[in-house]
Amino acid sequence: MDKNKIIKSVKRQEEEKVAVSLKLPASLKEQLQKLGEEESISMNSLIVATLHSLIDDDCGKELRKAKDLLLELHEYIAHDIDDIEQYGIVPDNIVLYTKLLSQKKQIEELRGE
Repeated sequence: MDKNKIIKSVKRQEEEKVAVSLKLPASLKEQLQKLGEEESISMNSLIVATLHSLIDDDCGKELRKAKDLLLELHEYIAHDIDDIEQYGIVPDNIVLYTKLLSQKKQIEELRGE
């Protein structure tokens, strides 16, 4: 994360705020206070901007792409499972069917289902 980018983004925080309780290590709190004083920015604004940066950074974007891909794959897998069940499970497709069921379950676990 880019510290300068975070500090610049503090000025864009106009959305309504809600209270959240947060416990930080004492040393981290001191570092945030010092940085806030140096940049004339509140510690809260620094924390919010840092969290925004975390969500908006490349890693967050890649995670969203991966999630979208998993959702798409889940649909394909579910469709294939339905086809196999509709036409009947035979020795030729039992391995594929078992693998698809396992993949579907793994995706659902990742999604918290």
